[in-house]
Amino acid sequence: MRKNKLVIIQPALGRYRKGFIDSLVIKNNNEFDISIICSQVDNAGVESMNSIHPSIEYKIVKMTSIFKVFFWQHLFFLVLKMKFSKGDSLIINGNPRFLSSIAISLFLKLKGIEIYWWGHAWSSTSSKVGSYIRFKLMNLFNVILYTDEEVELSKGLIKSDVVGLNNGLDIQSIRKGIPFDKSKFEFKIFKIAFIGRYTKKSNFGLLVQALSQIPPNELKYIQLNIIGNISEQEILKLYPESKNININYHGEIWDEHEISKLLNDNHVFIYPGSVGLSIIHAFALGLAAIVHNERAKHMPEIGVFEDGVNGISFKNGCSKSLSKKILYLKHNINELKQYSDNAYSKVTTTYNTDDMANRFIAFIKKNR
Repeated sequence: MRKNKLVIIQPALGRYRKGFIDSLVIKNNNEFDISIICSQVDNAGVESMNSIHPSIEYKIVKMTSIFKVFFWQHLFFLVLKMKFSKGDSLIINGNPRFLSSIAISLFLKLKGIEIYWWGHAWSSTSSKVGSYIRFKLMNLFNVILYTDEEVELSKGLIKSDVVGLNNGLDIQSIRKGIPFDKSKFEFKIFKIAFIGRYTKKSNFGLLVQALSQIPPNELKYIQLNIIGNISEQEILKLYPESKNININYHGEIWDEHEISKLLNDNHVFIYPGSVGLSIIHAFALGLAAIVHNERAKHMPEIGVFEDGVNGISFKNGCSKSLSKKILYLKHNINELKQYSDNAYSKVTTTYNTDDMANRFIAFIKKNR
């Protein structure tokens, strides 16, 4: 008996998607023939994995940039050769700039194939015009959004059938062999974790400014641990005041378990810019979060954050406000512990790849 096809098109398949792909294979239970088509490197510089689970057909195609504004993946005829029929499903990347995905999806929709738009409702860089075009296009298809919060905020804007996946990470791999040690809250040194790349999006300099404003008698009991592409020489050049801060530079690390071993004894996660998946990793280790208070300027994963429940927020762009929040959690240990427990519990339930795969497969089955 012929199995239905489930074909997923993405710009690239980054390493952070491995846990989701592995969970998808398990939840699929050999019901669909799954194929994934992507390019070696996407428009944002994300590199695809060299290989994935052997039960999935994995195709790498060339991508052409059109004035660095639009993109065309050379997949049209490859998808046509798959000979879609009723009951098959095509999932496209929900980015209007990828003209190849729009073209193949509209062509197959005319043939009665179920098409799914998988992407953000908004992002931290969304414009009014871009959002208008995005919603007009996504309403042509079934819609898969990143979070339940996006689904709620999009009510009245999305007329199609819609689901939120609660985009997350492989929590089990992150925690493997690493206990949630609550004795770390009996600390002398208050340890802060930053996970991310040094980009405009991260606004890392604000964290340096905030720490440099903390009185020396307090600052000497604070340590900043950085995992990302930030070098000590670069930070000292850009922010000379960082010489007075106790900073550990761990460099870029992609292995989630290795990151966990380095940060498990930290107490709080701080991301001064537009936070994304890194907050999920922090919560997996029971790190409370400090993030800025303008949710619309974060990535969709901000849906996991609840102010006063699993962390606290500071006034966006204000280093003085961030300094105050750091000292507040440093001195309010019982509150910090409660936030930590809540963060750990939140991603145990959802915002993990197991729950993502459950929601994904259930939605496809419902609509095929």
